[in-house]
Amino acid sequence: MDWLKTIPSKISIKVLKAFSSEDIRLGVKKLLNGVFRIAWQSVVILTLVIFAIAPVVYWLTMPIATPIQAELIVDRVTFRVEKQTAYESIPFHAITVKAFQGIRFKPSAITEPNQKPIAFNRQAVEILAKEYSDLPTVMMETATPATTHFNLSKLSIAAGTEMVLGVKTVKTDKDVHNQLSLEIKNAQSGAPQATIMHNLGFRGAFQVETRHCQVDNLQLPPTFNITGLSRRKPFIEITGQSDRLRLILSISGNNAFEILPAGVSVTGIDFSWEDMVEGNRVINYAKITEGKISYPAYSTIAPVKFEESNIIALGKTDAFQIDKMIFNPEGKGIKLRFSGLAKEAVTTFLRVSPEISIERRLTRSELFAETSKFWAVMFDILKWLIPVIIGVVGIVTINFVRILQFDNQAEKGAN
Repeated sequence: MDWLKTIPSKISIKVLKAFSSEDIRLGVKKLLNGVFRIAWQSVVILTLVIFAIAPVVYWLTMPIATPIQAELIVDRVTFRVEKQTAYESIPFHAITVKAFQGIRFKPSAITEPNQKPIAFNRQAVEILAKEYSDLPTVMMETATPATTHFNLSKLSIAAGTEMVLGVKTVKTDKDVHNQLSLEIKNAQSGAPQATIMHNLGFRGAFQVETRHCQVDNLQLPPTFNITGLSRRKPFIEITGQSDRLRLILSISGNNAFEILPAGVSVTGIDFSWEDMVEGNRVINYAKITEGKISYPAYSTIAPVKFEESNIIALGKTDAFQIDKMIFNPEGKGIKLRFSGLAKEAVTTFLRVSPEISIERRLTRSELFAETSKFWAVMFDILKWLIPVIIGVVGIVTINFVRILQFDNQAEKGAN
């Protein structure tokens, strides 16, 4: 039975003799050429597939008009009102008026700071700005800031007017209080008008301090006291410059109040502004204490939250509705919530690197996933499966054509 053990070795020797070294070399060469050809075809087809599906991928991943709602606490915001609106009654104990033409009121009596009488039962007094600039300033403060206050009872804003709101904390020798700045710019219906009333009515006393102003040809010191106002006209009227007015309100206490009523339509919401520093333009950004962007129409999409280091930028022409605008002394800012259809870009970026921004509108692919779970899974499968199928079909087709060409050449050779 030992002869059986020699059969495999004999067969191996015969197989090796049947294939010469040249045959092995040619076989390896053909194998490598086939692998290289398939790899080259795969790269070419994959490139063609990428170029073919790129427009579809671009269409699916492009941000589209998205209903959004943003809520944040911010220390400054600029916007343009789209319809005639008016500020709510805002309480404050002192006011600084800038960019004005005149301030008019009818006092019952005027005294010097030392209570020395100056005039009694005068007709209306008008404080006029000496020049058309920000230098003329009038400051008014209630006689007892701890217990009495003014009310901004009327400030009508015409459609198309730009508003700038700002909040900051001020420390003085007397106290620490918040300041709310209201600035009207590019007024569309002539000089802005504001009306102020004392909470004690005509009995309300207050102090007036003027800079770069003249008082109706009356010789008055820069600082004087008003012991009360006329019973028939117990209010102060302020007329701004032709297209602007700035009011800085000093507010005591920690009581929150509404600045604008809900439902006001605005455009051009902006949290940045330009300043001139040594002849150079410098872009400043508002401080956002906290904020988030949510998508009310798509409940399963998580909101985007951002902190103090982040800034949000919105389109200049997109219209949004103010849902809430509250003076928030505890948060040291304006609590703002607005909603609407964002057609232009909505981006967030770090304050230190504004050139790197993230688009926050939704894409079609995200909406497909939101509207149907079936299409969400199908879309995930197809976006990987379609390129693979196209690649395999392409490689098979190319090789099938090559086989047909080889067979045709073989038939011609046989003939």
